[in-house]
Amino acid sequence: MIVDTESEPGSWERELRRMPWGYGQSQNTQVKDALAEIRRAGLWGHADVLEREIVALRRELEYAGANADAKSTTR
Repeated sequence: MIVDTESEPGSWERELRRMPWGYGQSQNTQVKDALAEIRRAGLWGHADVLEREIVALRRELEYAGANADAKSTTR
């Protein structure tokens, strides 16, 4: 675990509030909004293809992360 001994208390929380789009906080909302915009342009098929790919990639990342966690705990 990394401990920040340089920043003042609460600085990380302020940073997250200041930039809600950063650090993956609103990534899911941004993707949904982007897909909605694509659909509003009438490109439903394109949005569906992108959504399926995004879901598949997220599942792969979760699976890879779970496997990495399992390997690190068995060592």
